[in-house]
Amino acid sequence: YYRLLPAPLREGVLDPLLRRIPVLSGSAFKDRARLLRKWGRVASLAPQEQFIQSGVYLDAADLARLVPGGLPGDPAAAHREAFARAAGADWVNQMLYVDSKVFLPSLNLNYNDKMGMAASVEIRVPFLDREFAQWAAWNVPPSLKIRGGETKHILRRALADDLPAEVLRQNKASFGAPVGYWLEHELKEMTDDLLSESSLKARGWLEPGAVRRMIAEHRERRRDWGMQLWQFLTLELWARQFRAD
Repeated sequence: YYRLLPAPLREGVLDPLLRRIPVLSGSAFKDRARLLRKWGRVASLAPQEQFIQSGVYLDAADLARLVPGGLPGDPAAAHREAFARAAGADWVNQMLYVDSKVFLPSLNLNYNDKMGMAASVEIRVPFLDREFAQWAAWNVPPSLKIRGGETKHILRRALADDLPAEVLRQNKASFGAPVGYWLEHELKEMTDDLLSESSLKARGWLEPGAVRRMIAEHRERRRDWGMQLWQFLTLELWARQFRAD
């Protein structure tokens, strides 16, 4: 629906306004503001590119500042290959297919399994049973997966007799940690140590000036770089533990 608006209105007025929505740290509207900023960044893109870019924390401009020599390949190559394999499917099923081949195995299921093993907890994901997932993919029509903006439509209807309405109406909730707050408080000294200019220069992967500007903007609450800085921290910790250099 958004793309039905004239391109000059979207790209020249609405998108820039959305991208400039303030961070609103500590506010109940922080997450909504973050989503609106993301909307302003991706909503006018073509559908496949919109889907890919909505799942990244660093766009092409960010990467150009952080990695002056450029990346060795296309970070979204696996996404594009999966989209090509599912090209004949309904758009909803295309997105679900790409998520099942890229996002889930490389991110959510990956760290979920590792954290479970680290805590000696055996974790099961029954909705991802192979036979059940294949059956749902081939036999449940897209109109029963998302209907009128309601996600998990068939699951909500299946449980309508067993759960109260207020539970069935709940939006999907994330399990995110307060990364932005940690970076400003408990992890402030660690951030300054691991992402110091000297450390970044020695590693040689990221442009020190760009990273330090991101840290300053985050602490001054001019930009929300929490997840990006968290990625840089974990990358540096991984390198110190597993790389000889």
